[in-house]
Amino acid sequence: MARLAWATDLHLNFLSRQEVRTFLAHVEAQAFDALLLSGDLSDGRQLVQHLRMLEETVSRPVYFVLGNHDYYHSSFEKVHLKLRPYCEAHRRVRFLGRSEVIPLSNDTVLVGTGGWADGRYGRYATSQVVL
Repeated sequence: MARLAWATDLHLNFLSRQEVRTFLAHVEAQAFDALLLSGDLSDGRQLVQHLRMLEETVSRPVYFVLGNHDYYHSSFEKVHLKLRPYCEAHRRVRFLGRSEVIPLSNDTVLVGTGGWADGRYGRYATSQVVL
């Protein structure tokens, strides 16, 4: 059985580089086989930099999806244009945006997909979006 560590809404862009390194060193010291990150890791300007820091510090596979904050100060297109080549060149950091099935062990698979909504826009009371 795979031991998974899960973190969400890290917002590493609000930390100094040293605070990020300290946090990631603490994560690395834990007992797990893979790290799952479920969005809002950083912002669009710093996302790849923070993924690089994750890969430099965490020695096990890192699987992630993006949240709305990961696109702030950028755009969907720009973030994905930077993200795809980075993840292709750094295989231990995997973006789960295509609903692929990833075997982790004989009895555990990981399926990741992106999907979120921002309730600040539009008319929430009459929205057809269900969160």
